[in-house]
Amino acid sequence: MAVQEAIYRTRDSLKNLSIKIELCKLTSGGAAVGILGETSQLTASRASAVAGKDTETWVFHWQEKIFSQQEEELYADANNCTTPLEDKYHRDILALRNEGGRPNCRLFSYVDNDQFRSQVDEVGPLLTDSDAPTFASRHFSSVRRRHIARRTELVGAPPLRRQPPVSERPTEEERISHRITAPSSQVMYIMADLRRLDGHDLTDEHVLCRITVDSHGVVSVNPDFNKDRPAHRVENRHREVFEYRLEHSSEPISQQERTKERRILSELYSRHANYLHSCVGSTFADPPESGALRVMLLGEIATAQGFEYDHLYVTAHLELPEFWELEEDQSLSVTTQICRTKSRHKYNVAHFSCPFEYTLLYHNPTLTSDSLPTWPRILLEVLSLDSWDRHRAEGYGYTDLPKRPGEYDITVHMWRPSGIRVLDKMKRFFVGGAPEVDDVSFVAQPRDFEGTHLSKYGFRTESSGAVTLRFNVLHQSRTIAERSQSAGLIKHKGINASLAATLDAYHRAKQRAASLTTTLL
Repeated sequence: MAVQEAIYRTRDSLKNLSIKIELCKLTSGGAAVGILGETSQLTASRASAVAGKDTETWVFHWQEKIFSQQEEELYADANNCTTPLEDKYHRDILALRNEGGRPNCRLFSYVDNDQFRSQVDEVGPLLTDSDAPTFASRHFSSVRRRHIARRTELVGAPPLRRQPPVSERPTEEERISHRITAPSSQVMYIMADLRRLDGHDLTDEHVLCRITVDSHGVVSVNPDFNKDRPAHRVENRHREVFEYRLEHSSEPISQQERTKERRILSELYSRHANYLHSCVGSTFADPPESGALRVMLLGEIATAQGFEYDHLYVTAHLELPEFWELEEDQSLSVTTQICRTKSRHKYNVAHFSCPFEYTLLYHNPTLTSDSLPTWPRILLEVLSLDSWDRHRAEGYGYTDLPKRPGEYDITVHMWRPSGIRVLDKMKRFFVGGAPEVDDVSFVAQPRDFEGTHLSKYGFRTESSGAVTLRFNVLHQSRTIAERSQSAGLIKHKGINASLAATLDAYHRAKQRAASLTTTLL
């Protein structure tokens, strides 16, 4: 089975990552002609390689730069170094030579800052000899391709592109065309120079392993660690076979460090829990006294559309009838910002998204079951501001607060007073003056009205636009809580009674069956 790429996830820093690699030469150039030999031949080659000590072992740390022979010869000359990174490599090479030269022979690495990353797009899975495609699979794939070509020739249609819908390794062009946003990542390559060590051969570099880490802590290792699987094999240009194994050799955390980490995490989670507790609080409001109702209103002045002029703003007034009051000291009026309109379909729409919040309390000791309470309402006034800083009344309207808890989207259709003469319209257009309502409560029911029938006959108005409001309403009262508890208790008692009746019927049926059996015997 081929060792494919493996994906890991970590929350720790990658500075502690270590990978041990052991490279061993199995065969010489003449021992691996054709297929990679038999098992006995490879075993003998491995034994001779160990006896001749043609092996190399190295432990690579994350983003650790290990130079190859070619890089040593390149960066040893200061004339070849033009960038700050190359100057650093030049100093490192001189320090290595002062200490006796490179400790490595074939194994080396490319880190994220090297240019090798842009030269290699992807590294395919490294297969062992047992994972090579068989004779039947190769010929059967050609048969499938031949059938597809023959069918397209008969039909005359272009050949079908059978490709997977998801690309696991998109190219740069595919990222641009499909607008794929990949997280930032770092890469490291573990390499091997498999040329002959006689000093006359050209560089023969091969990628043994690629480690990629993105900003989300996802670690990609290609190919995966061997563990209990067979070793990977790679072949140079002279048909010499090398075998290598990958092992995860990071130092395990000590018991003392593990205890310290658990203590730090426990303290961190405790602080976060205390922070959430401080945000939420522990003093939740108890239900109001018996016979009272608490209404929590979370509202928003969302949009205004269909008005004649631009630069709109809305003023909302909360009107409280008798026996209603605010639990907190709040203003009963809310005014939005001035907003320019934007064309949407056939209307000009102004988006305000202005939130407001009220906590209301209703308590009427004289309320009877035959009477209904008067509900609060919101009075709306839409105005516009022109370039001369003149304010024009664009519309008036009102809506009652929803009487049931829940989420609501309410559209209020507005009107504005209209003049009788053409002079009034010209005055509104040129001067900015327009008829206005002196008392906003006149929009619904005037405050000083004490009669039984309200008539607004003769008051001339015209439709102007609409305002959209959003409400989230919550109700709280002791009556609601007691009814919920009673309903749950009744349901529980009903279930118990039904279960007892079922068991009783089962016992009676069992007794009848026993008596019938005795009679038959």
